[in-house]
Amino acid sequence: MYQDLIHQKVVNMIFMFNNCSSLISLDLSSFNTSNVTNMEAMFQNDVNLENITFGDNFNTSKVKDMIAMFASCKKLSYINLSNFDTSNVKEMKKYVLLL
Repeated sequence: MYQDLIHQKVVNMIFMFNNCSSLISLDLSSFNTSNVTNMEAMFQNDVNLENITFGDNFNTSKVKDMIAMFASCKKLSYINLSNFDTSNVKEMKKYVLLL
């Protein structure tokens, strides 16, 4: 599926997995996001998503927008964001909103 995408050239991941109600687990460890600048609502409304694995290639150093990135991910109880570099992020409104 998405493993075959040439994602190192992608700059916009807005709404990429938005409203994927059947998505339970997601492994993004092979994603190269070194050029991505927008991750707005990337996982928003994934109401059944329980687990996301980010790997070393999931680079957020150029991202400027993370608005509502994990909003309404009601079953997502833990995610490791320790490798996230948010130094260039300008917008994080409703980053995590569990309503």
